[in-house]
Amino acid sequence: MNAVGAIAARDTVRAAATARRAARAGLALAAIALLAGPARAEGDVEAARPIIADRCTVCHHVPGYPAPQYTAGGAAASFQDIADGSQYDTPEKLTAFLHQPHFIIPGFSLSDEDIDNLVAFIVALRHE
Repeated sequence: MNAVGAIAARDTVRAAATARRAARAGLALAAIALLAGPARAEGDVEAARPIIADRCTVCHHVPGYPAPQYTAGGAAASFQDIADGSQYDTPEKLTAFLHQPHFIIPGFSLSDEDIDNLVAFIVALRHE
């Protein structure tokens, strides 16, 4: 084998070893993710509190807040019911829902950051 062939063979062996290490690292990260438990929302629970007090508790019962003020047409789902229900059982489903306009509140919208924070708050309420 000439010098070029030896270098090519060495590089192939090194590349294979690197690929094996990367695969093991990927498997380790996947195992850690599985062991870490259910997905958590990325928002800030504490940052959600002013939004909840100002906008959500008008219609929704939220643990730790006064009773809703508006109940005409029936009470909106409580945050606890939303958290424990199956319709929005992932942070992604809650996020998608909150990006839609609330049907009864014209012009109601939330920023992406507000939505992330509300999702974190609701996910934190879950009874796992």
